[in-house]
Amino acid sequence: MAAGRPGWWFTAAVLVLGAHLVGATTLARRPAPAPAAPEATVVELLPPEPTAGVAEIPNQLTETLPELPQLAELQAPEFPEAEEPVEPPPEPEPEPEPEPEPEPVVEPEPEPVETEPVVEPVETIAAVRPRERPRLLRRPPPEPQQREPRKEPPKPTPTEPRNQAPSQQQTARSPAGSAGQAKASAQAVQSWENQVRQATARHMSRARVTSRGQLSATVTVRIDAGGGAQATLTQGSGDARVDAALMRHAQRMPRLPAPPDGKPKSIVVPFRITR
Repeated sequence: MAAGRPGWWFTAAVLVLGAHLVGATTLARRPAPAPAAPEATVVELLPPEPTAGVAEIPNQLTETLPELPQLAELQAPEFPEAEEPVEPPPEPEPEPEPEPEPEPVVEPEPEPVETEPVVEPVETIAAVRPRERPRLLRRPPPEPQQREPRKEPPKPTPTEPRNQAPSQQQTARSPAGSAGQAKASAQAVQSWENQVRQATARHMSRARVTSRGQLSATVTVRIDAGGGAQATLTQGSGDARVDAALMRHAQRMPRLPAPPDGKPKSIVVPFRITR
């Protein structure tokens, strides 16, 4: 099919060219138009005699037309045989894109399992007792010689006037010693009472009361021999609510210094609270 198409185009071109040649020849052989006739005059014309030249025009046209070659004689132009198309080498298939590597899954670290230490059995080896060395026989120490006690000469018995002199000196010193002890104990008791009053007033001043201003009250503190203290409100402030708070606070009296003579005592302590 592809080889015959050029022949068809060539045949069609020859036919079109021949038609143009025939048309051009016909136009060239057409007689020129007659000149315009003068004003018509009435003239009777006889019928024209037939002339041989007019009849021969068609024959001349046929003689002048060149003989067209027959379509059968037209040879199709030789075209070089179309080379078989060489199939291009197949394009190399594109390499498949490497699949993305999966992200490594981070597995949670297992919790350390506490393994009990394996106690290896300890081979018990019988202890080898060292050989007993023979004891060295020591000679017994010589017994100490008993000395005979010396006989002391009898002491002379003291006379009565010498024995009476020391007794008189002791009786003279005893009143002075008792007076010194009494003076020292009185000072100790006075110092102790001052400590108790200060500690009690300091404790009672920390009581939580709602009233404002200055309050005054009195408590009696009883201290036992070990320093344990119990306080009671003996004189109130005049306000029932304040007195109730003071009584509760007095019951929480801390330990106080013990009496110097070791005997329980009671002390009256007046105090003031300023808000």
